[in-house]
Amino acid sequence: RNAAHRPRLLPERYHPWTSMAKALRQYSSWPSVEAAGLDEAPLTELVQDLRSLATDFGLPGYAFAVSKAGRVAFSEAHGHKVGMDTQFRLYSMAKPLMTAALMTFYDEGRLDLDAPVADILGEAWSANRLAVTTSDGVVRGCAGETLEDQAVDSGDAAFLYFPALSAHVGVDARGECRCRTKCNGAAQMMSIATLPMMPEYVTLKSHTGKYFDVDKDGFVTASSDSPVAWLARVRAVKNGSFTPCSSQSSISSAVLSAYAAGDQLRLKHQASGLWVRVEEDVASEDYGALITSKEYSEASAFVLEKQTFKPPPVEKLVQEVTIRHLLTNTSGFECDLQGPTPVTALDVPIFELLKQNKAGKVNSLAQWTAELAKLPLGFQPGSRSAPGTNLDILGRIVEVLAQAPLEQVLLDRIFKPVGMDSTGFESGVVNEQSRLAELYDLKVPGVAPPVLLDDGAGASTRGFSPLTLGGGAGCVGGGLVSTVGDYMRFAHLLLGKGQLDGIRVLKDSTVELMTEVNHLGMVLGDPTARSDKDTNQGCCFVGGIELEDASRTPDDPTYNPGTYGTTSRGSTVFRANPTAGIAVVFMTNCIGLEAHVERLLLRHIGASVRGGDRISQGRGRIARGFRALLDGCGAGTCATMAAAMPNKSAAPMGAAAAAVTASALLSVLAVGIAARRCVHMGTAADR
Repeated sequence: RNAAHRPRLLPERYHPWTSMAKALRQYSSWPSVEAAGLDEAPLTELVQDLRSLATDFGLPGYAFAVSKAGRVAFSEAHGHKVGMDTQFRLYSMAKPLMTAALMTFYDEGRLDLDAPVADILGEAWSANRLAVTTSDGVVRGCAGETLEDQAVDSGDAAFLYFPALSAHVGVDARGECRCRTKCNGAAQMMSIATLPMMPEYVTLKSHTGKYFDVDKDGFVTASSDSPVAWLARVRAVKNGSFTPCSSQSSISSAVLSAYAAGDQLRLKHQASGLWVRVEEDVASEDYGALITSKEYSEASAFVLEKQTFKPPPVEKLVQEVTIRHLLTNTSGFECDLQGPTPVTALDVPIFELLKQNKAGKVNSLAQWTAELAKLPLGFQPGSRSAPGTNLDILGRIVEVLAQAPLEQVLLDRIFKPVGMDSTGFESGVVNEQSRLAELYDLKVPGVAPPVLLDDGAGASTRGFSPLTLGGGAGCVGGGLVSTVGDYMRFAHLLLGKGQLDGIRVLKDSTVELMTEVNHLGMVLGDPTARSDKDTNQGCCFVGGIELEDASRTPDDPTYNPGTYGTTSRGSTVFRANPTAGIAVVFMTNCIGLEAHVERLLLRHIGASVRGGDRISQGRGRIARGFRALLDGCGAGTCATMAAAMPNKSAAPMGAAAAAVTASALLSVLAVGIAARRCVHMGTAADR
């Protein structure tokens, strides 16, 4: 659709004879991993673990590279039709590229990071025109909520909140139930209904389509294909007393009239007679898990919440939305587009926009963002951080500043200067010999095989999707795709402080501003502010940035303060460590494995860097000892010969000394070679 009127940025044909060396031809490479100052053993273990992911979890294929000081030290490609020149969908890894394009205008003095977005996009984006919601559509039994909204009907979207841990019950892809997070998102949403023949009992159906049950080990899991009965003892908000729901008149098969948002529930598994409780011991590996007990006194109390999906009330903004807000996800343009259905009331209008987008009615970035400006924000700008449609709005700002389509701006300002020949937007009609990787969704890792979402060969489910989802509303068909080699060049641009191969793309001070500052702390007024407390991540302009943590030791391979980058929904990973000069680019297209892949990469590559440091220290000690030994041999030989032959001339004596020294040199050299082998072959303790 309109493809003929848009520049095609991707190569027309895939050349199957393209080798890994050719795909990485734009780099100089280290002769070996050890020459780069890295330990090869952890990288070998990383490959083994990744291949285990492919075997055990269904990871379809991947490619990655590790570089040190601008030179590739290690690379690996695995899987059917996957090579170093395969193109992968970037999803949120498009943000660093978008940010780099935006910051070229900052270098030109045309962009003020703290200026209102309305200065560029117009009055519709001003604080006077935008509104912020005071509710996400969830009712919790609070004052001001109507009884009609609080009443929980069979089939209503509901949540179970556990106050003791300030967390909601969530279900992961494997069906494990835990109180994991304060968020009430897709993973926490469930449906409550009654059984026709047992109105005093309820069923709990998770977002996976499975019903809550108790397994043989006493853990609560969402694993049953058919309804499972649970007796609910309720303490209503109104009278504060616990009463069992046992009266036919008090509860019907259609309406849970005895239940309301804000009620506290204790749940008993009808078949086993076990009560549900939450493991609250932080030292336990089952912390937060839903386990069971025979004793009612040990049962945990959950607060029932209900999602109404009603348009929430709104109020005015207290400050303007700025570009820095967009770059740090603190703008308030919040939404959860990870699932097939809305999760909050804010998602409902976004999903309606998506329908129009896919139908071709909203098919440009200008139209898409204009509609976004009509929707209420999820929170006041600068008050907290949450993912949303920030990337789409940034893309539109780039278009307005350049007075050109986004794809052309990225091509002129980033892709061409950096030499990213295989990076661009999907065209929507891809050649049958395309290098575009297949896209899979791993719904239940290790249990069910991955589901093919897109074969990369043309007709697919991509449609018109916003940039946030890895698509490109202004590019008809899909979002940014790239190769490991191309993205590695971009990583080297950032590590080179905006310069690559003698070409200056960004000022060094601008790159430092983009990558070395926790801007989230600046926005929220707290230098220690984190977007993810579990991984100690702040927020820079290209993604997350790891912060200092006094509780962690330098020996921890996953602790690398100053490292920045991002991990996408498609399980692509980018990290750069300016201190060590390390860049890592990992690419696959498999939704659902991003956390697994990220942990493996951070652990093994961190271990490789630390092992390389130990090897380098060992080499230094050997070299110093070698020089000292040579000096001692030379001096000792001359002194001995001078004492033994006091009447000999200096010349013959010097020649003899040289011969003896040469012999000693060969002996010391042999010792040095043996020691070097010990350094490389021994364990960490041996070294």
